[in-house]
Amino acid sequence: MADTSPRPTPIVPASPIPPSTEVLPPAALPAVVRLTVAALGLSLLAVVVGLVAGENGPGPSGTVRLVAVALAAVIAGGALSLRPDSPLVWLLAALTAAANSFGLPDHWDSGQMLMRVIAGAGFVGAGLMAIARVGRRTVIVGFVAFHFSSLLVATTWPESSPWITNQLGQRFYLPFMQFTYLRNAYHFYSPEPGPASHLFALLTYELDETDPATGKPKTLHEWVTLPRRDTQWKDPLGQTYYRRLSLTENAVRATTDLGNNSDERAQVNRRRQDVALGALPGVKRIEHPPSNYEVEFRWYAQPQADVTRFLLPSFTKHLAVEHTSPGFKVVNVKLYRAEHRIVTTQYFVTQKLSPFHPTLYRVYFLGDYTREGQLVDPQDPMLYWLIPILPRAGKLKLDEPGPEQFKDLLTEHSGYEFPWSQLRP
Repeated sequence: MADTSPRPTPIVPASPIPPSTEVLPPAALPAVVRLTVAALGLSLLAVVVGLVAGENGPGPSGTVRLVAVALAAVIAGGALSLRPDSPLVWLLAALTAAANSFGLPDHWDSGQMLMRVIAGAGFVGAGLMAIARVGRRTVIVGFVAFHFSSLLVATTWPESSPWITNQLGQRFYLPFMQFTYLRNAYHFYSPEPGPASHLFALLTYELDETDPATGKPKTLHEWVTLPRRDTQWKDPLGQTYYRRLSLTENAVRATTDLGNNSDERAQVNRRRQDVALGALPGVKRIEHPPSNYEVEFRWYAQPQADVTRFLLPSFTKHLAVEHTSPGFKVVNVKLYRAEHRIVTTQYFVTQKLSPFHPTLYRVYFLGDYTREGQLVDPQDPMLYWLIPILPRAGKLKLDEPGPEQFKDLLTEHSGYEFPWSQLRP
């Protein structure tokens, strides 16, 4: 007989991927664009306030500009996080960062540079989002490979380095490595770190008061030394201190010797010899260091061209802006570089020589600059020459040296007593 029992109803399986109710749809593009345009407007407002006020130092207008720039950066960043897939939003965010670089006051020069870097990244991001996904991935993978290959070059560059490393580093990777500061940390402390460097700056202030004797504004002078851990560690991570430490190390980079037979070196030597003999009217006599103080080929150390053309003028401008305040305007910066030699074990143990004894500093004159960063006299006879700090006979053993224990030619050259005690921790 046929089976007449009821058949079970077949169970139809549910969809294996149910529609999600938790994923939010992307924000409406017109609303995000309006938000980014508002951020760009705040950036332009900061630029206009700076142009109208004509004030680039600390002050009320500077505070208004900082607030406007900060709000613009936060709003643009938030808008970009809402629609990172839109080339238009990337472009507007990049324009906001570019305007922020002009909206910040001059004494926020590091912030200006940061905003320019962010603007560049924004323009690159806009370009990446405008191309196909395959092209976008290709560019990103290529950049990652380029970055890690630059790390390989950085770790193999210290002497003695392979020929291929020198060629790739100098011809291909160097601009990127300088921008990202990849050449310093890998082999810096091994096996011997060498002497540390300081920058000494003699600031000349012009006051609002008039000197009745001369009829000109009164002036005063102040020595500023860096890096100084006690006064320049201003944030939890110490970035303000380490940036200044990096600056002093960059100022150390010197050119190769001009050549003993070149006309330029002959003129430089002749001017320095005239200073040593006291033969130049109006120029203080600064003697040559003795042979046991420093070897002769290190008496002259001209920095590399990028240091003299860009780094030193930029830093002197920063010093002038940073230290100018109402009634006290920096009008001149006299700059020196000092190598701090490590005291030998013999002198430290047997003669109790202080690690901060002034004779351990090799001081080089880097020039006299205006507040705009212009070198006053490129033909200064002492420019880039060593200014010796010499021990007096029989006085080197003192742990706390006073002016009577050493001959301070830095003070003689600058015309103002250098506070050596500031160099102690």
